[in-house]
Amino acid sequence: MLVPLAKLSCLAYQCFHALKIKKNYLPLCATRWSSTSTVPRITTHYTIYPRDKDKRWEGVNMERFAEEADVVIVGAGPAGLSAAVRLKQLAVAHEKDIRVCLVEKAAQIGAHTLSGACLDPGAFKELFPDWKEKGAPLNTPVTEDRFGILTEKYRIPVPILPGPFS
Repeated sequence: MLVPLAKLSCLAYQCFHALKIKKNYLPLCATRWSSTSTVPRITTHYTIYPRDKDKRWEGVNMERFAEEADVVIVGAGPAGLSAAVRLKQLAVAHEKDIRVCLVEKAAQIGAHTLSGACLDPGAFKELFPDWKEKGAPLNTPVTEDRFGILTEKYRIPVPILPGPFS
């Protein structure tokens, strides 16, 4: 489909003009590439172009991993991890055996959870009352808080209002 230059937005016209395109009509590229296109395939669904015919998939094991679980939790952030731990604790308390599967996008469970952040150990103490005896790596307790707005050269102190951790 061809579109007259006059129907393009001012910004698009300036862009085409800067590229020295002087024709009255320009092809409108508003359709997606299909598998019959002469342009190299970026990605195509396997039902349209089978993977066994696609050289990009040679030598790649396409067998899917399958796992059975009673409960699947997506995301190993604080909520996902605590839900998994609590479910297993409740199962032990009721003498049940359940399989909990935790799905995480990071390479290791909890890798995206903490990055040197400060945390209130209240919920941690509820889940693991004996966390100190077990050797949890929480070694530096917070003794004071100071908040500020950092500029290029200065730190502007921000007052701390009384809150739940005061």
